[in-house]
Amino acid sequence: MEKVSIIIPVYNVEEYLPRCLESCIAQTYRNIEILVVNDGSKDQSLQIIQSFQEKDPRVILIDKENQGLYRARISGVQKASGRFLFFLDGDDYLPSDAVECLLDKAVLHSMDLVVANFYKEENGVVTPIPSFFHEEGVLEREEFQKLIIDNTGDSLCGKLISKTLYDTAIQCPSFTNVTLGEDQVIMLQLCNNISSAYCCCGYSYYYVQRSSSIMHERNNRKLAEQNYYYIVGLFDMMDVNDYKAEIYYRILYRALSACCLYLRSSLLNEDKTNRVRGYVRDFYLNDKIVRRFVLDKNRLVAVMLYIGYFSPRLAKGLSRMRRLFS
Repeated sequence: MEKVSIIIPVYNVEEYLPRCLESCIAQTYRNIEILVVNDGSKDQSLQIIQSFQEKDPRVILIDKENQGLYRARISGVQKASGRFLFFLDGDDYLPSDAVECLLDKAVLHSMDLVVANFYKEENGVVTPIPSFFHEEGVLEREEFQKLIIDNTGDSLCGKLISKTLYDTAIQCPSFTNVTLGEDQVIMLQLCNNISSAYCCCGYSYYYVQRSSSIMHERNNRKLAEQNYYYIVGLFDMMDVNDYKAEIYYRILYRALSACCLYLRSSLLNEDKTNRVRGYVRDFYLNDKIVRRFVLDKNRLVAVMLYIGYFSPRLAKGLSRMRRLFS
């Protein structure tokens, strides 16, 4: 029986953590280890993890100073002894058969990556997230890349990933500083190292929408810095990988959209801002790429980037107008 390592980074989620850990212990597939990385929590999260250790020896505590989500996950991966990894956030939880269903497909079809759909819980109401894996079966690399780039399947959570594949993917040099948005960068790197992935139409994950979620903390310096490293990761990938034209343009669109968001912020590091502006400048010096963006449906992004490069104040005004009329 293949061992699966469930890796849970934890930071100040005492309200949600018991349900998260209970859902892991209750998995119908028993050959698992539950690696819980306490990332410097200041609430009772550490004590909760310790109490679950006493209940089930499969719960393994990794206690460390706060270094962020990416490094917390890496700490878990380094301790993992399973052939497969399954990432879970400390405020989310799992259906009881999540691991079993994904592992069955991985073994049956000799896959290093198996994905499924999510439920969302908000204010106690659970609803299926609109499915992006419409058909059960094998999805070739380019089609899977499109899903990831279009931001519909980019989370590392809820997927079964072979440890060998993951270890290969994170060799990307920009990952030292990647934080927010690193899921999409790593998922794209995973895609670069597979020929196909298996997609399940079922559900493997409950995503809990919290008002204090990091994705809802806007207009702060930390978010601007995190977005910067996301941009660097995407551009570095385009430099080192030989993508086909359609995939390349999709990644470029995501990267330049992130640049647009970054340049609108008023909380920027000057050196990093200049680097992002350099990406935009190079974009406009490449006539072939500019023509492609201006002629297709993404022309607004090209215009906003142009204005953002030469006049950040105008870019903010255009952004506000876009929100008013969208």
